[in-house]
Amino acid sequence: MKIEITDNFKEIAKKIGSVIDKVDNMKEYYDYFGMLMIASVDKNFDMQGRYSRKGSTAGGSKKWKKLSAKYKSQKLNHKPPFSGDILIASGKMKQSMTYNAQNDRTVFGTNLTNDGFSYPAFHNETRPFLVIQDEDINAWLEYVLADLGKML
Repeated sequence: MKIEITDNFKEIAKKIGSVIDKVDNMKEYYDYFGMLMIASVDKNFDMQGRYSRKGSTAGGSKKWKKLSAKYKSQKLNHKPPFSGDILIASGKMKQSMTYNAQNDRTVFGTNLTNDGFSYPAFHNETRPFLVIQDEDINAWLEYVLADLGKML
């Protein structure tokens, strides 16, 4: 399961003209974006969801669907003890988030599996956690613009 943020700088290019064409290595900027995503997804788990709609990577204010009473009762004997928080019974999925910054993208996600199927992909469909908040995109754009602005 992964999200790719690729080299699409039309929005930035409108603001700073041809400066981007002069940048040979964008990895530093994509690395910063990866760090923002780690913190953001961590917060998504802590807040029990921050998404806009299923199937979208856009963040928002929707919370994850609550667990059914039947499922909660099954979790009573769970090891480690069930905290009541969704998708963090063991913490493995939340802690497995990672990123790889390259010159033209950030690849973010996890390769955590459960019996051969992608455990995070299965759960992300029902309770989206790999989503990008507007505040994260804005923080990244501010960082990139401030640094590239030095070249003007």
